[in-house]
Amino acid sequence: IPVLFPFGHGLSYTTFSYDNEKTDGKTVTLTVTNTGDRAGSETVLIFGDNKKANVRELIAFEKLQLQPGESREICFSIPPTHENASTKRVQ
Repeated sequence: IPVLFPFGHGLSYTTFSYDNEKTDGKTVTLTVTNTGDRAGSETVLIFGDNKKANVRELIAFEKLQLQPGESREICFSIPPTHENASTKRVQ
């Protein structure tokens, strides 16, 4: 049987929280915190509604490496072709 996913694919040995998510229509800003007891990586995904195609799609992402208890504020630019941007896949 062929392997569908390599060992550890999509898994993390720590936990993360997303706080203080704000948008002004042109940017999305939020704070990501490693709430676990191990260092880890988290890929933050930003979704937005395409104004012309009437679909919600991935518009930005960033991978963070955070130590236990470490927080980082990140900011994403929203393309003018999209609206209602957030970390929520479904609005």
